[in-house]
Amino acid sequence: MIKRKTVFCELEFLHEFLGKRPTMLEPNDNSIQQMECWMSLYKFICKSDLVINITEDSFKTLCDENSWMSMLWKKSTQGECGLDFETDNFISIKKGERLIINESSLNSVYLTNADDTICKKYSKEYGIIVLNSSSIMDCLHLYKDNGTSFPDVVARNWSFLYALNGCTPPLNTCNALVIVDNYLFESNYKDVGSSKKEVTFSFQDKLEYNLKPILNSLLPDELMDGMFFEIVIASGKKDVDYEQQYNYALSIIRSLRPKLKFNLAFYNDASVFHDRCIVSNNVWISCGHGFDIFKKEGSSPSKSTTVNVVFPFIQSGVLWVDGSFLNLMRDLKKVVSRYNEEGKSFWGNNKGVCRMMSHYTEDKQKTSVSCIKSETSEPIAIGRAKILGKIDLSQFEKYNRRR
Repeated sequence: MIKRKTVFCELEFLHEFLGKRPTMLEPNDNSIQQMECWMSLYKFICKSDLVINITEDSFKTLCDENSWMSMLWKKSTQGECGLDFETDNFISIKKGERLIINESSLNSVYLTNADDTICKKYSKEYGIIVLNSSSIMDCLHLYKDNGTSFPDVVARNWSFLYALNGCTPPLNTCNALVIVDNYLFESNYKDVGSSKKEVTFSFQDKLEYNLKPILNSLLPDELMDGMFFEIVIASGKKDVDYEQQYNYALSIIRSLRPKLKFNLAFYNDASVFHDRCIVSNNVWISCGHGFDIFKKEGSSPSKSTTVNVVFPFIQSGVLWVDGSFLNLMRDLKKVVSRYNEEGKSFWGNNKGVCRMMSHYTEDKQKTSVSCIKSETSEPIAIGRAKILGKIDLSQFEKYNRRR
C-alpha cells in the first residue's frame, strides 16, 4: 500500500527554496507566517517520495556542499522519505509539457520554478497541486485544519468552505472525489399511527442544503479536454433501490458544473464504514454529525458538531488524518471490488474505478506508470483504460521505488 505522496521536484526549486529559509524571526505576522510555511513545506518534502531532475551522483555531490540536501539524503536512507532521480523524462512544468494522465501523476504534487500563470494553469487543468517558490509562503492553509464548529457565529452554513477557494492553491484543486455517508441519501421518517410514516427530512433536502453547497465549493469548473472528474459515493443499506438518489445527485452536479465532464459511481453497500467524510485527491473533509446538518436554508444544527478540513500528507500537524485517509482507501476497495449488481447495489458509469483508491492501495511490488513525458498530442485515456502515446517502458521501474 502506498503511504506517502509522490512529489515531482525541480532541482532549481529545491535550490531556491532552501535558499529562502528564514534565518531570523522578526516580531511581525508576515515573518511568523513565512517561518511557518517554510518549515511546514520542508517537513512535507522530508516525508514524501521525491523525484528530482538530477542524477544520483550529482545529487550526492550537492550533499557535500549543502547540509540541508545532506539531511534529505540521510532521511531517505533511513526510510523517512523516498528519493528517485530522473533527467531524460522528467516533466518540466516551466516548458508547459503535457502530463500523462494516470493514477500516479494525478495523485502527485509538483514543485517548480515556473511562473504563477503556468502553475495555476496546470492546477486548474489537471486538478493537481503545483507550487512555485513565490507561492509557497502564502499556503498556510495547506498545513492546518481549516474546519469549524457548528453552530458558530461566523460559520453559519457550508459557505465557510468558499473562502478556501480564495487561497492558492484553492480548495477546488482536485480531479476526484469520494463521498462516504451512510445516512445522507436516506429520508428520515416518524410514525403517525396505523403503520403510517411521515417524512421529516427528505433525502432531497439533505442533498440540497448540505451536499450541494459542499460540491459547489469542491468541484472545479472543468478539467482539461479529454479528462474526466471521478466521483464515487458509498452510502445506504444493501438491497435498497437508490436509483432516485443517484439521479438526484447526478442532476445536482450537472446543474452546478455544466462544463465539467465527470463519471459518477454510486454504491449502496456502505457496511464497512462508520465515519462520514468527503475526500478529494488533495483534501479531507469530515463531520462528526455527518453531512445532513442543515434541514433548510438558514437553519441551525440540532446538535453541535465539528468539521475538519485538512490536506492529508501535505500537513504534519494533524496526526490522525494521513492514517484515516489510507484506512478510507482500503475500506473503499472492499466495497468497489465486490460484485456490484447494476440497478440493485450499484448505479453509474464508472463501476470498479477510483483513481485515488487504486493508487493508494496499489501493491508495492506492482510496476506502475508514472509521470513520464508524452510524445503525442492526441487525447489520453482515463482511469484503467490504456494510455495512448509512445512510452519508454524502461523508465517505469525508476518511479516504482516504494517504502
